Amino acid sequence: MGDAGKGKVLGVNRQPLPSSEGLDIEALSQILDDTTNSYKILFFKSILTLIKRGQIGRDRQIPLTDVASIMLCSAWITAGYFKLSLGSRDQLLDLLTKLPVKDPALGLTNTRFEHDLESSIKSACTPDTLKTVERYVVCRLIRPFFQAETKGLPDAKVNRELTRLAAESFRSNKPAPYLIEDQSIVLHEDWYSYFCTHLRTLSDWADWNLTLYLQRRNPNAPAIANKLYLPNKRGSLSLQREMWTTLCSEGDLRCLYSGEVLKPQDLHLDHYLPWSYVCHDEPWNLAPVHPLVNSSKGNSLPADRYLLRFIELQACVLQACKRSFAEGKKWKSVCASYAAGLRLTGEALTDIDALSKALHDTITSGTSIAKAMGFKSGWEYFPKVNLAV
Repeated sequence: MGDAGKGKVLGVNRQPLPSSEGLDIEALSQILDDTTNSYKILFFKSILTLIKRGQIGRDRQIPLTDVASIMLCSAWITAGYFKLSLGSRDQLLDLLTKLPVKDPALGLTNTRFEHDLESSIKSACTPDTLKTVERYVVCRLIRPFFQAETKGLPDAKVNRELTRLAAESFRSNKPAPYLIEDQSIVLHEDWYSYFCTHLRTLSDWADWNLTLYLQRRNPNAPAIANKLYLPNKRGSLSLQREMWTTLCSEGDLRCLYSGEVLKPQDLHLDHYLPWSYVCHDEPWNLAPVHPLVNSSKGNSLPADRYLLRFIELQACVLQACKRSFAEGKKWKSVCASYAAGLRLTGEALTDIDALSKALHDTITSGTSIAKAMGFKSGWEYFPKVNLAV
């Protein structure tokens, strides 16, 4: 089935979707409108995910357990790990916390982490879990295809009528994307072909809608677009490590939290504001720590008493880098990071007062927002062993 045209922008807040003869693309463009919770967006994204993985059989039947497990896995990533709010009316995270799900032992960037988490969720799904998903999303997602038929219908009768209309539409020239069977949906062959052909465009459209949805509910949270998926890999910290090893070569460099002297081979870099909050590795948020301390802190927010020492370390490393990098290409890269993150440029980078104020204001503000989002705060290091051993 080929495209009949390039599509058009449908409505003020809608992205253009590819046209296709015989399919109601305008109705499709409305399925994610007026969302009061994340269900519809995540349900649609889950269907696209199953198509991308090639997990849909020739009968195009999709068990609701498959869809629900991907939805709940997405909720774990966005709301559980990154601490974004899904909205006061959204129950996905509550559903997830009630299931006996064991987090995978693998690291987040391991390619099997999400697979193992999803499998654990799927095996823990109960009939009540599926009933919740079915009640809130399966029928309502396709309501734009039957606006006239369901207008004014009592809410209690909408789902039954939509189920009937979707089944009937499969025998018409304007089918709904799927019909609803017991504990499953069946994709219409023309819609399945459309989804396969335009998978990338539709996935980007769904992500765009989810990002807008999350921004409305998390207006102060940074990097929301980076919190829809787990990171496949983390960026290189070669320049950041070189900054701190440069300072280390000039004298004793001590762990921010334990006070232990660090050797270059034992130097780890900690995100003062957790990576799962900032979603970046910019040097202005990094501090030298002992590896055992780094693993102990995890995604917690440090106690306020560490902030002054953190600022002092940042001032020292900047001064060392300016001396060592001789204001060449590496120094310009360092300056670019601090200019973007702290709005500091030129001589202000090595001005103790300017740097202190910028770091204090940025870290304090970030800590306040992260704490409100649910990140554990007030973390302190209490050694159980001698780190020097």
